[in-house]
Amino acid sequence: MYSLVKIFFENNGQDYLQWTVKDDVVVESLPDTGGRWLGVKVDENYIYIGNKITVTDRNNDVVLVPHSIEDIIQIKRGGAEAPIGNGSGLW
Repeated sequence: MYSLVKIFFENNGQDYLQWTVKDDVVVESLPDTGGRWLGVKVDENYIYIGNKITVTDRNNDVVLVPHSIEDIIQIKRGGAEAPIGNGSGLW
């Protein structure tokens, strides 16, 4: 079973390029964005390469993330990575 998912976004000059997601919640955003994205819930139905995703923020507002997903990696317990990279989505 996978314990974490890394989502990589296309670079359009934004202040984040990568999220680490655990149980549908962003637990890390790189580079550091001062916590703006930490704790938001990712809508797993839209996690596909090339897609833009929506999240539910800490105020329960639904927000469209305006940058497309460039890559997705699932991380198994113990640290083994499994690249998705084929646009098939995660779930």
